[in-house]
Amino acid sequence: MKKFFVFSLIALMLPLASLAQKIRVTDTNGQGIPLASVLTSEGALIGTTDLSGVLKDVVGNKTVTVTHVSFLPQTVALAELTDGHIVMQNFDYGLSEIVVKEKPYLYVETGYRLYAYQDNTLRYYRTGILPCVYNIAKRNTLCKIGRAYGSVCGKGVFGRAMWDAKTNDYLNMFSLIPVRQSVEDGLIRQDMGTKLVPDGRGRWNIVDASDVKVGCVIHQEGMSRLAFDGSLATQRKVENEGRLKDLLKYDKGMAFKYNQVFALDKEGKCQPSGFVMQTFCVELNTSKGKETYVVEMYATDRCYMDDNEFRQRCKDINSLNMNYMQGDMPLDDVENYMRKHHVPDLSPVVVDAVNELAKKK
Repeated sequence: MKKFFVFSLIALMLPLASLAQKIRVTDTNGQGIPLASVLTSEGALIGTTDLSGVLKDVVGNKTVTVTHVSFLPQTVALAELTDGHIVMQNFDYGLSEIVVKEKPYLYVETGYRLYAYQDNTLRYYRTGILPCVYNIAKRNTLCKIGRAYGSVCGKGVFGRAMWDAKTNDYLNMFSLIPVRQSVEDGLIRQDMGTKLVPDGRGRWNIVDASDVKVGCVIHQEGMSRLAFDGSLATQRKVENEGRLKDLLKYDKGMAFKYNQVFALDKEGKCQPSGFVMQTFCVELNTSKGKETYVVEMYATDRCYMDDNEFRQRCKDINSLNMNYMQGDMPLDDVENYMRKHHVPDLSPVVVDAVNELAKKK
């Protein structure tokens, strides 16, 4: 009778155990991919991978879709994986070389996709074009000419106006300045005591003042890929300083993370002209539920400008904005623009979720 009870208990536990499955997402060289978004077959957000490329629980889904700004999206059946290992494939981004000219401005046009989830369900999607100019003489000055324009769909709990205001803040946080620069000798280092520690050829760990890993940098095939967990770094800082009130913010689920890719220059360094793509992720627990914002940005055009060219481009952008006063550039137009500039197509799961939002517009 006891044996029967034990075997019955084990049989009951097996289905429960199968619900919790860890996955590890890597590139073709076996390097873990941080901040990859993992979605259900309905397009709901399960979570993002950690700095080792691991997501600890995919909550019993039969299939998941993994997306990342640097790799082709991939849908996999979990039962077919070996030890939960998912290998992502690079894509040929095809960003053309930029010719350096003695001009005062660096113009970078970016295509962006912004996903807003509420309790892990996609409630708002925004995509379009954000034109930016870097003032070379003033160096750390970045100005955006005109405003971001594109297509918006979804309302959620807040209504479109509130979502627009919230997402404008995140788009305005975009900068051509490499996060690595700030980690090594800029504001992040000053504030958190971060430094780079070699971890093999072409790889560095970003550690805080207590030598705890809070990010990583990988150099591969002429590209620099950085992942930085800003919330982890900040949380450790306030813990060490005993700032209990600030610590409560992170206990309540406040998180922000970066992923950046830059083309390395001839000296092996990251410069604003080498910006290729970026992901910025923010998670918040609010009175209305958990909110997650994922912003993907891709460089689609780059050139140097003089004053006259700069003024003309401002006029061109303002003219475009007049055509899209409500921010409603058709979704198909935006996706055609993305495709023309070699930005990966949305995964079918995300397309379905966005189309459902568009019906509620």
